[in-house]
Formats: sequence, structure tokens, C-alpha cells
Amino acid sequence: MRSTSDRVRHALSFEVIGLMIVTPLGAWAFHLPTSQIGVVALIGATIATLWNYAYNLGFDHMMWRFYGRTSKSPFRNSLRRVQRPLGWSLRNDMIPDFRGFGRPG
Repeated sequence: MRSTSDRVRHALSFEVIGLMIVTPLGAWAFHLPTSQIGVVALIGATIATLWNYAYNLGFDHMMWRFYGRTSKSPFRNSLRRVQRPLGWSLRNDMIPDFRGFGRPG
């Protein structure tokens, strides 16, 4: 299983690269200053990182409990390599969407 520092390093590097791409593109697309888009992107990236960290940690603990290992070999564990993104997508679909909640019509 990955160490906490390895998980944090991986998540932070992924999000920093994403923010470097999304912030200027968002500022250009919405004609807003990069500082405003950057704040929104940073908040979104932080929420997404925390959700992803918790999900992957839980998935690894589940694999450890049921299978006794967390290796993700592409050949031997192909079913588990499909279960992880499928579970992630289903979890995202179960989170309620409150945009427009309480607004008439």
C-alpha cells in the first residue's frame, strides 16, 4: 500500500499541473482575471483531491482486507482495475446535485 507521503505527493503534483493548465484557459474562456479563476479552480481542486484521496485510501483498505494485498498488476488483477474507476463513477453519480435547488421554475 502507498505511504501517506507518497499519496500526498502524487495528489499535489497532479493538482498543481491541472491548475497550471485550467487557470489560464478559464481566464481566457470566461474573460475574467486569473486571480478570480484561480481561486475557484483551487477550491474545486482541493475538494476533488480530498474526495479522491479518501476514495483511493478506502479502496486500498478494502483490497487489503479482502485480498490481502493492494498490488494492481494489469494482468492478474484486471477485474479490480475495472472496479476502481467504476466505483468512483458510481460514487460521483450518487452525490446529489444541488444546483438550482429551491429556485422556482
